[in-house]
Amino acid sequence: MKVALISHLFPTELHPIQGKFIKDQAELIQSSDATTNVSVFVLTPTPIPFTKRAVESKSTFETSGDLPERVHYLSIPKKKLPFITQFSLVKIFKRILKDQSFDLIHVHFLYPGGLVLPLLKKRGVKTAITIHGGDWYRIIHLPFFKRMVEKALTSADQIFVVGPQLKKDISIYFPALSFKIFQINNFIDEKIYTLPSKSDKIQAKERMGWDVDKKHFLCIANNRPEKGLDILSNAFSDKNSQFEDIKVHIVGNMNDSFKEFEFPFIPCFDIHPAMPPSKLIDYYYAADAYIFPSRKEGFGLSLIEATATGLPVVATPAGIASDFVSDKTGILCSDFAPSTLRDSISKLEQTLTTYDSEEIRALTIKNFGSQAFLSKLITRYKNIIYD
Repeated sequence: MKVALISHLFPTELHPIQGKFIKDQAELIQSSDATTNVSVFVLTPTPIPFTKRAVESKSTFETSGDLPERVHYLSIPKKKLPFITQFSLVKIFKRILKDQSFDLIHVHFLYPGGLVLPLLKKRGVKTAITIHGGDWYRIIHLPFFKRMVEKALTSADQIFVVGPQLKKDISIYFPALSFKIFQINNFIDEKIYTLPSKSDKIQAKERMGWDVDKKHFLCIANNRPEKGLDILSNAFSDKNSQFEDIKVHIVGNMNDSFKEFEFPFIPCFDIHPAMPPSKLIDYYYAADAYIFPSRKEGFGLSLIEATATGLPVVATPAGIASDFVSDKTGILCSDFAPSTLRDSISKLEQTLTTYDSEEIRALTIKNFGSQAFLSKLITRYKNIIYD
């Protein structure tokens, strides 16, 4: 089976976190069967020379296998004039398809990758597209995009989504396409996100310089509206709330390009910059619980990373949380109100010792382990290719 993955994200030396799940999927599929061959095409806008983007576009890919092929295309910033982007990508992939053939091409993200799906359909190539959430919610209401998205999704043989709410939202928008929408959740790298022992947790707290007498709640999120950091902030800034024994650690991008609001001074908050998984694991190990305050998520990978390390969670009903969070894994909020989140955090703080970290991890691996993901994906691939 010869498969090609198309994505505009892939980890590089400059950005080792960006698109890591694409790298992980490519390597997992490649290792699934000796007869399976995977090619990866990374879509990269043609940069203006000597700019920051020009440097980024030449950064070496982080991969243990064959290097992905970088595909440069014309793009107008801020998704303006998407027809130019589509024309450029179509021209490039016409050349690629002259020299190479694939049993299936799997496109990740509606934009820009999804723009080549009509061409692939014309060429008789079997295709699938994975929609991750942000790519749907950020572009579906933009000028020109509804028609382009509809053409792209109509052209795909199957549509994969990473969470239940996303499947529902796309089906409502395009009901005629609901028959070919399938939920395939992202997977966790269980070799990285492991269950720490009690001594591992103590040592992690000591390495981080965290007060061992406090309960440490972790939240990994960029400061964007959909991530709900303002909900979390408002939950703790309420004058009537008392969290004297809690410390909240927020890890993520807080720079100007991400900033949605300024954090008010909250004594129990510590803000940490975004970091790669190799460094992030110490935060999961040192934490006692995880907070997931999102308004909207395609999936919610950080929540699954947290539960893979045995952490109980407090989660708003976004992404996979609605399906996965139960009385065995934590507390699912009934809504997105700061008061509801505050009460749930307070309840979790009081019941932390009642959760079984081994059971939390086992449930996570059963539902979101690499083999669970691979089984679903290969089944879908074969269904597309041999149908």
